[in-house]
Amino acid sequence: MNYKIVERKYELPTPKGLPPPVTKDGSVDTDTQLLSIPVRQFYPRGGVGGVDMESALPRSEREAHEITEMANGPLWRLAGNILEFNRLHELPLTLQEIATCVVQYYAALKFLFDENKIKAPTEIDLTEAFYVQLAARKVASGLTVESAVAEAKKNPPPPEAGIYAEDEPRHLLVCVCYWLSTLKSNRRFYLSCHDAEKHLKFHKKSKWARILQELCNPRKPTHTVLRLISKGGCFDDGRKASVYEYLDQER
Repeated sequence: MNYKIVERKYELPTPKGLPPPVTKDGSVDTDTQLLSIPVRQFYPRGGVGGVDMESALPRSEREAHEITEMANGPLWRLAGNILEFNRLHELPLTLQEIATCVVQYYAALKFLFDENKIKAPTEIDLTEAFYVQLAARKVASGLTVESAVAEAKKNPPPPEAGIYAEDEPRHLLVCVCYWLSTLKSNRRFYLSCHDAEKHLKFHKKSKWARILQELCNPRKPTHTVLRLISKGGCFDDGRKASVYEYLDQER
């Protein structure tokens, strides 16, 4: 199959019954905007801020086929992008604006699936699956290390934890990192070895520091679960935890 999902070099037809999308400066070009809809953003208020839709499109054939069932896939990312918009703007999206966003997302998705000859889910099925993901993501948005440990212990582990199935401390740490990363589409989160010692038990902070470093080791790609974004430490404005990016299995 000539699979084009990764490229995303296309324009999408405007969904029927919807007004033409506006440009960033708030204007509407009726000659061109009616012909295509931008994939990258959904602008709900005349171009003042947008919801990222491009990062929420399927990244692989597996994501495309399992889009309504996948627990940490495209719809989870779309829900996260909507919550991120609400966090950055004084007025959160209304229910109608969210519904319009989902309709335009489905139009983009349907075009993508048609291009790759993949059977798309119905709009009703996708919409229902999205609101389940949105509700779950709202719960995840308040996660602390302590609550992430609780979620990790009561939920199925992510695929990335499989390589540590026989190593309980590392297995739990990977699961906790997965839950800490659930809010952001970029999968980045804060975690210190002090918090690991306090909430995960098992080891002292010095040992947890070494384990976290091992999980970031690019020399062992099969065991690399995290990417270190910024190293923590004591700064002029206080102590800060390290920032990590969680690496999904399909990367």
